[in-house]
Amino acid sequence: MPAYMDVIGSVVAGTFIIITIIYSIFNIQRMNHNISTLLLLNNTANTMTDVIDLMYLEPVARNLGRDEEAIIRATSNEFRFRKRVVDEGDLMEYHLQTVADASGNISFIVREVNAGVTGTGTEVFNSAPFFIQSGDVFSYFNRHGNPTDTLSAIHGIKVDFVYVKPGWNAESDEILYPITFWRYFKNIYLRTFR
Repeated sequence: MPAYMDVIGSVVAGTFIIITIIYSIFNIQRMNHNISTLLLLNNTANTMTDVIDLMYLEPVARNLGRDEEAIIRATSNEFRFRKRVVDEGDLMEYHLQTVADASGNISFIVREVNAGVTGTGTEVFNSAPFFIQSGDVFSYFNRHGNPTDTLSAIHGIKVDFVYVKPGWNAESDEILYPITFWRYFKNIYLRTFR
C-alpha cells in the first residue's frame, strides 16, 4: 500500500511539473510575440513619423508670398496648409487628418489637392494597418511657444500619436507605442522678410 501512495504522489508531482513547463513555454511565446510586435511598431512608427515630419510638415508655406494664406484649417484632428511646388508654380494644399474606418480603427492620412481644382484630391499617405489610439493628435503654438488656435498666429505644431497594434491575445492585449514630435514652421517666419 505505501508503494501505491508513492506512485500516486510521484504522478501528481510530475503532472504539476509538466503543467508548469507547458505554461512557461506558452508565456515565453506570448512575450516573444508581443516584443516582436513592439519592435515592428517601433521601426514603422519612427519611419512614418519621419515621413510625416519631413515630407509634409517641413514644407508648410514654402515659396508662398507674404500676403498668401499658409494655414487654412487647424483643429485637433485636421491640419490644412498651402505651399507652392516651386517659385510661382502650382499652389498645392495638403490635408493631414485622422479618419476612422467602419471598424472604428483610426488612421492618419495625407491628401494632396491642387488649390485651383475642386475635389478631395489624392491620398498620398495612409498609416493603415498601423492605427492610432485617438483622433486628437495636433496642438498648435505661436512663435513664443504658447498654445494658440488663431490661424495667423500659428508658427509650430505638436503631433502626439499613440500607435496601437493587437498583441498575442487580440481581445485583451494592446501594444501601445507613443511618439510625440514638434515642428516649427520656419517658412512662415522667413516669409515675413520677403
